[in-house]
Amino acid sequence: PPDHAYIIEDSLSVDNLFVFVLLFEYFRVPLWLQQRCLTLGIAGAVILRGTFIGGGLMMVERFQSLVVIFGMFLVFSSYKILAGGGDEDED
Repeated sequence: PPDHAYIIEDSLSVDNLFVFVLLFEYFRVPLWLQQRCLTLGIAGAVILRGTFIGGGLMMVERFQSLVVIFGMFLVFSSYKILAGGGDEDED
């Protein structure tokens, strides 16, 4: 059987390419500059992702008691959903 997560990820990648093509055409970005824009965009995404992961790790270490409280809230919410005590006004 095909891996559904891979299919979804692949389709999202194609969607992103379509958006890039539309933006490049709309703003009339020259072909030689498109490669540079994409490279800088990827580099920026990697740097920002690393920054947010590092910041998140520091926050978890600093506020560990809040992580326990949020974890308890998630367990409680999951129990309510699984036990059928969720939102009653769903269609």
